[in-house]
Amino acid sequence: MLLAKSWEWSGKTESKGNTYSVELREMIGPGITVNAGVKDYDGSKKDENFASISYAFRIGNAPSEGRSRPLIADEAFSSESMRPHLLDEVKRTNEIIVEASFSTATGGE
Repeated sequence: MLLAKSWEWSGKTESKGNTYSVELREMIGPGITVNAGVKDYDGSKKDENFASISYAFRIGNAPSEGRSRPLIADEAFSSESMRPHLLDEVKRTNEIIVEASFSTATGGE
């Protein structure tokens, strides 16, 4: 799965850029997810590369994923029911950004 995200922040400091990543689920093995990508800050600071590997395992009688899928499918869009994925996790981030500034001055005679 290819993922792209764009952001722009304007406050006391400004930041904007894009995140590009690729996620491979169960291609290495069952329950293994690999995610890698880059955060492109549009020249405002140095770009960041990232990668993660996660593993999920079944506990008890939890249903399995079923069939594994190839990296490149024969058809672009499948028309199967999405009902089994109704309660799947949604990929999103809730980023809380806190800004603070401080200034001080002293004087005397």
